[in-house]
Amino acid sequence: MGLARSGGPAPLHTIHLTADPDPLHLRGRAVLFLDDFTRSGANGLVHHAANRLWLRSLMGAALTGAGACLRDWGGDGRPGEIQAFMELLGLPTSPEGWAATSAIDPLPAAAQWLDLRMAGTELVIGFELPVFLMRFLADRGIPFLDIAIDAVRFGRDLFFSARTNDPVLEGALALNEVEEEILRIDAALLRASAVRHAGRTVGDPALRVAVFFGQTRVDRALVRGGVLAKPSDFIAPIAEMAKGYDLLLVRPHPFEPDRAELEQLLANIPNARMSLASSYALLACENVHEVISLSSSLVVEAGYFGKPATALVLPDTADPRLVASGICSRSYRLDTGFLSADFWHGRRAALPTVPHMLRQSLGIAWGLASPLTLSPEAPPAAPSVLARLRRQGAAPLRWLGLRPAAAAQGVRP
Repeated sequence: MGLARSGGPAPLHTIHLTADPDPLHLRGRAVLFLDDFTRSGANGLVHHAANRLWLRSLMGAALTGAGACLRDWGGDGRPGEIQAFMELLGLPTSPEGWAATSAIDPLPAAAQWLDLRMAGTELVIGFELPVFLMRFLADRGIPFLDIAIDAVRFGRDLFFSARTNDPVLEGALALNEVEEEILRIDAALLRASAVRHAGRTVGDPALRVAVFFGQTRVDRALVRGGVLAKPSDFIAPIAEMAKGYDLLLVRPHPFEPDRAELEQLLANIPNARMSLASSYALLACENVHEVISLSSSLVVEAGYFGKPATALVLPDTADPRLVASGICSRSYRLDTGFLSADFWHGRRAALPTVPHMLRQSLGIAWGLASPLTLSPEAPPAAPSVLARLRRQGAAPLRWLGLRPAAAAQGVRP
């Protein structure tokens, strides 16, 4: 039983892998590693070729060991080609044009451009494949495996998230999916650590607190209907939710220096304040009652800490119609055992024995990179905090992790 090659997308089904030593028939197969090549300097964006090359390096040994022939292609060093492709799509070369690719099917000329670059390809392995490319591959009957870093990032290691349009590959993914119990245990350990080192509440236990988590400005997870969403688009619903709380903390993304959008929330929501407290310490606080975001991974993680969460944006890349129409399977959470030869031979891979292997390899720790603290440089909360907040309209307090300079000057952060 080999990789499915149909004339177009078809509903996927559960299968059982056999004892075939090469169930995916990889020997001699041409495997192409791809990324979102439209996220390019041609569109005014930084192209992260390192992600594609990192993925190929991680998976290459097992694939070549199974007899596959590897190559890769991306948008790095090809601004002229990407500009020509955007013109064939009828889209501007800009961040807005990049976002718009999520909501289109390639026009015939653009499809021919893709055909030339996919010639001879029998399996595509992608790092965060864009929606238009998944649609194209499904239409051409080319199997793909779309890989990303999973939304749950607080555990003993990072995890992969993987989806495919091939039933045999989906069977292998299902066989190697991480058990939910592992995540619940990891969340309990982190929550206990946060309580031990940062405290059980944000300030006065009587405070009812909600947290809005920001994101990087340019993120596929923010693209809805081919348009980049931003916090200022949702001031009214966020303000309405904030009315049910004494305090709305606004936590910026650690990798996004531009906070102009979040400043608009502060300017329009009376009880909103910026906080630099640890995201996971906030999730562990007993008086944090809700998590709000456009589409941050923390919305997913909040559930493991027992917090209700509201995502205001359903990104195109997570549109359930992709699964319903047979473009791809649902996403499966995998650990680093997925990188072993066992996966490609249709077996459940052995669990990794060394923690943090993937986190260290990627070199990104997200919220675990900083100490689990609510007040990295602040004195303990003063008495009668709740009364003072209500009297002063949530005045800036250092123990909430608010910007010290703004607090010292008496201005609203």
